[in-house]
Amino acid sequence: MARILVAEDSLTHTELLRSILVSDDHEVVCVADGQEAWERVQSEGCDAIVTDLNMPQMDGCQLVAKLTESNPEIPAVVVTARGSESLAVDALAIGAIDFVPKQSLNQLLVKVVRQVLGYRQADQSAARLSGQLKAPEFYFKLRSDSGSIPFVANYLVMTMAAAGCGTPNDRYRTATALAAAIFNAMVYGNLQRAESEIFDESDETPRKGDLKVRVKVSIAATDTRISVAHEGSGPITRITPAPGTPESFEVEQCRGLMLMSSFMSDVMFNRRRSEVILVRKHGEP
Repeated sequence: MARILVAEDSLTHTELLRSILVSDDHEVVCVADGQEAWERVQSEGCDAIVTDLNMPQMDGCQLVAKLTESNPEIPAVVVTARGSESLAVDALAIGAIDFVPKQSLNQLLVKVVRQVLGYRQADQSAARLSGQLKAPEFYFKLRSDSGSIPFVANYLVMTMAAAGCGTPNDRYRTATALAAAIFNAMVYGNLQRAESEIFDESDETPRKGDLKVRVKVSIAATDTRISVAHEGSGPITRITPAPGTPESFEVEQCRGLMLMSSFMSDVMFNRRRSEVILVRKHGEP
């Protein structure tokens, strides 16, 4: 069980967030604004924060900024609503680890919160090795099974922590970009699923000839470089609508591009969009 702090000024959305997280066996503490959330963090602590963006006293962006500076080990997930897309982009740039549109709370919230909690646990498990792993590299050849994504992303967090790269927040954000790239490569590149099929739990994943996704990671003192490539004929991401525009928040396939472009120093695709190169320069915001 994890302790999740929810900052949301709408009673209706507060109850929805609370009920979803409690159903996943988390302890949930709810507050009505960012200032109270910040005070709770300092007095009581928490494992992760889920925050709205538009709130009195202190908004979600200000809360995320304070956490990133003072408590980089606590991952923050922002909840976005139509009309607050620009604030969500700002929150991701400042230090939020992921976002969940309000219309997708039932489908995405549990998955995203589990993911960021996994990052924190992975980071803590490698803390005593900080700086002792020198110039690490690793390579995975994955089946198109999204269940493998958390393991690979957590492995990246542990490896970066053992190599002493960045803050916990830096490592969480890099892992989120990697997870998004792998998800898109599997689901859109290899399996070529339509948007309407993404959250259909009754649909069994077709194997399509067991197409693979190749993940190569190289960590140096100056940067972390990641290659994600798939064997299928679908594109790893859409390029329209552009990431950060209001329209892009309505399209799940754009989610990965938004996370990659928000968290990485460089994002480069090959011509077929069957491979993406991600570069995270250490020491950059």
